[in-house]
Amino acid sequence: MARGKARFEAAQESKVRGKVLFVVWPERLIVAGPGTAINDAINLLGGINIAEDTKSRYPKYSIEEIIRRSPDIIFFGRGKGMDKISKKLLKRLTSVPAIKNNKVFFVSDNLYRLGPRVIDGLEELEGYFVSNTDNH
Repeated sequence: MARGKARFEAAQESKVRGKVLFVVWPERLIVAGPGTAINDAINLLGGINIAEDTKSRYPKYSIEEIIRRSPDIIFFGRGKGMDKISKKLLKRLTSVPAIKNNKVFFVSDNLYRLGPRVIDGLEELEGYFVSNTDNH
């Protein structure tokens, strides 16, 4: 565990990896905010969660707020029906850098709650962050 944490901390120190939005549920536009394992993972990997300054752990966001905050990467949690709902949302976000640069990813639910699978979730996100920095 300590070895894994050191590796992720080294990744964080390497560079800031952009502004990130993690959509937990697109239909009501619920996103991951402060005090969540998802937010901690984003920070640990050197990203900046655009919803980190909200007062709620899982705030409801607006399309306008996402456009204003202009995320470089958007993550969607995988789940039943998420693809169809997410595609409808993405059509409304075409001006956002994450959409323009094809940096939208569907990820597992490994970061939704603390447990042994969190490391798997961190490794999954890390792969997308690395691909994000390699393309710039």
